[in-house]
Parts: sequence; C-alpha cells; structure tokens
Amino acid sequence: MAHQHEEERSPWDSDDDEFYVDEMEDMLEELRAERTDESELHPPEEVMALAHEHAWMVLRGSKSGTVVRNQPPGSITRAGNVPPIPARDEVLDSGNPIFLYHAGQPAFAQGRELLTRLHATNGASLGIGVSVGIPRHTTKKIADVFDCPVAALRIADPEGFWFDYNVLQLENPDPASYTHESTGITAARRANRRKTFAPYLERAETEGFIDDIVGAQRSAGANLILTSGRALDPSRALQSIQTLIREGDHVHSLLAPDERMALNITLPLEFLTNASHGELLLAELLERDQFDVWHVRGQWRSNEDGAILKDPSALKFYKDLANLAEEEGRVLLLPQTGLTGWYFLAHGARGFGSGTSMSQQTFLQHRAFARQKGIPDVQRIFERALLHPVEHTVHLNLRDQDKYVICECRWCEAIHASGVFNKATSGWHTLYNHGVLTASIRGSISTGGRRAAVRRIIRRAQSFRESQAQKLLGRNDPKHLSYWSELL
Repeated sequence: MAHQHEEERSPWDSDDDEFYVDEMEDMLEELRAERTDESELHPPEEVMALAHEHAWMVLRGSKSGTVVRNQPPGSITRAGNVPPIPARDEVLDSGNPIFLYHAGQPAFAQGRELLTRLHATNGASLGIGVSVGIPRHTTKKIADVFDCPVAALRIADPEGFWFDYNVLQLENPDPASYTHESTGITAARRANRRKTFAPYLERAETEGFIDDIVGAQRSAGANLILTSGRALDPSRALQSIQTLIREGDHVHSLLAPDERMALNITLPLEFLTNASHGELLLAELLERDQFDVWHVRGQWRSNEDGAILKDPSALKFYKDLANLAEEEGRVLLLPQTGLTGWYFLAHGARGFGSGTSMSQQTFLQHRAFARQKGIPDVQRIFERALLHPVEHTVHLNLRDQDKYVICECRWCEAIHASGVFNKATSGWHTLYNHGVLTASIRGSISTGGRRAAVRRIIRRAQSFRESQAQKLLGRNDPKHLSYWSELL
C-alpha cells in the first residue's frame, strides 16, 4: 500500500501563489515549461504594429508589452494592429468585460506575455487587469506583476480575511493543531510570512487599520483601492454589513481626486447559501450609491471535481448579485472564480479573476485530506469546445472530431510540438482560453448582448458534449453545462 502523506489543505489548493513554501519545485516546473515550448534559450522577439501609430508592441521577449519606436533587429512581425491601451477609468466605465489575472508564479514573464497577446488580439473587446494578494507576495513580486503595460487595472488585494479564522474555513496557523509536525510547521510559516508581508493583519481591530491598508495598496502601486476584505459574519449579519459600509465610507473619504475604490466583500459559504443573509446584503448595497465598484469573493464548499461552483443556493445568490449590479449600473468584479466567474458575465457581472492553478480560480473552504505520496497528478488540459478540462489522452482523441474548437495559443502548440504534457504550460493555455472566452462575449444589441453570447457558447459546448458522450466519462464530462443552461 502506498504511503499516506497528510496535507492540511483543500484538494485544489496550490502553492503556485505562495511559492515561498515549495519554491524550488515550482521554479523547476516553470523551467521545464520554458524548455518545452522554446526552440532556443532566447527566442526571437515578436512584435505587432500599433493602430494609428508608427510604433510596435513587443508581444514576446524580455520587453513583452512595451511599445518601441524602432522594430527590434531580427524580430518577427505578426499580422494585425494592436488597439490603444485603455486607461483605468475607460476599462471600468466602457462596458467591456474585464479579465483579471491573479498572478502567483515565481516569474511573471509568461504572464506578461499572455496578457499582452490577449490585448493585441482582443483589446478592443476586453479590459485587462492584474491582481496580487499583499499578504502572500514580496514587494518585489508585486512590482514585477504591476510592470505590465497592458493591464489597465492594478489591484493589490489587502486580503483582510486572513484575520477571520472564526468565520471562514482557513488553514489553521497553530502548529499544535496538526497530527504531523511538518504540516504544522509549514502552516505556521505561511501565517508568519503573511504577517511579515502585511503587518496590518496584526492590527485588524485597532485604530488606524483602515489607513494602513489604504497606505499599503498605494505603496504597492495599485490604481483601484479596495477596502480590507474582512469576512462578513453570519452570526451577526446586519452588524457585519454595517461595519463593511462604515469601512467603505472611511476609505472613500481617504481617496485623492484621481483615485477610485471598490467595496471589497468576502463572504463565507453561509452568506452565499442563506437567502435571508443574501437579501440583507443586496438591500444594503442597493442603497449605497457611493460604491460603484463591488469586488466580491465568496468561499465555496470544498469540491474535488473541479473549479466549478455547483451549489444551487450559491449559484442563485451570484445570479441575484450580478442582476442587481447590472440593473443599478455597478461594476461587479468576481475575483478568484475562474470559469464560473466567466459564466456570471451573462447575468450582469463585469469581470472575474482567474489564474493558472485551481487555487487562483477558486476560494475554497480549507480541509485536510490524505494524499498518496509519489502518485502523479492526472494530466488535464482545458477544452474550449467543452468549457471544461479533460485528461490529456481524451484531448488527443477529440482533436480530429467535427466541431472541435482548435486552440492556436503558443502554449498549446508547445505541448503538441513536444509530444510531452507539461502542467505549467497547460496552465498558461487554460488562462489564455479564459481570456479569449471573455473577449468573445462582448456582444452587441443586435446580437443579444452578453447573455445571448454566453448562451450560444454554452449551447455549442453542450452539443459537442452530447456528440462525444462515449469519450467523456467521469470527471471528463462537463456536467455543469446542464445547470448553467437552466439558469440562463
């Protein structure tokens, strides 16, 4: 029998965004990805002409995302014209869907390239932003992520919810609570690092806390200021909501004339599934015109089947929230929701956050589970034709089928060219496809808008699913398409 190794985490948690724990393993995976999809150590730069300017944007290379007046020697010119990079307020106010990348990898070079490519090909239909959690990253890492010219939104999330162990199901920072000493030491190290990176977490209920979190975001270079993100408490729902509003008013009073803010709301599962709590929050938000941007993170039930929300009550809450935002002209951002967040663009959300790992696509209740040591992860790759990841062997069998959606991203091409599956490269392919899907639903009045665009995409995916039913068994079957269709 294989040795059982205890891991006190959600089955979909990843250390990609907390790489100080398993830094060497993650960096080696990134290096393998680079070697898999690079024909040489320093590939030639790729550029694309800017619309209405005698200049080029660098798509690939060390200066990805930058604009140059002279085409770099030996560079490859891609066909097309890059649209102008919008300003923050253009992205928030234009009506285009917003794609937030939750950066977490040790090196951001590929993330910058990916976002640059998305802007170059879809920038007229898509707003792009980057989001980094202050408690989980060094100032150097945050500066690296914010050095992304095509990202009109820069969010340095204070993640005040790390103080709320009594409300959310989070990793316990007390090493004595773990059976295995090494697991407890790792948990305590993570908690200590969060306090080092975000000292305000130690002062969460003291005077000056709000000023501290605003100052931390400004120092990081954020251009959308969030409230703390403390979790609402179901046991004192009304008082908790009132505290959120007071904090929002305080942050609003601190803003400079050129700054904008978002009400940063963290909801435990009970707030998502308890109808009375949800109605209380929506009623309060309806009355608060001073908050035109809502940044709402919900903690979902731990789910071993994938990064898709399935709880009917939680789905209804998100639908009601998105409907309200659309009706009242508010900008609703759904961080850390992945493909589920994309789906709620159809109901009125304006943007969502995703990443290359499951922990960046979902905010799950923490739970301990035993994982067999030495057992490799199942090789999965995202299929845009199904809106779902499938095993790599299934992916290879689907590629020649009628109505299959071919992915032309360079990360997908790298996997096929090498003939070897690479988890890190597959993660970039997934993220790129989430961005392409976001741009594809911009819609117009004549075509029914975002709701109709999402409905068409889901209908095509459902049709392809039905035609390939014999190949899509177990976790390869995108069962969520059925209840998504029902909600639409």
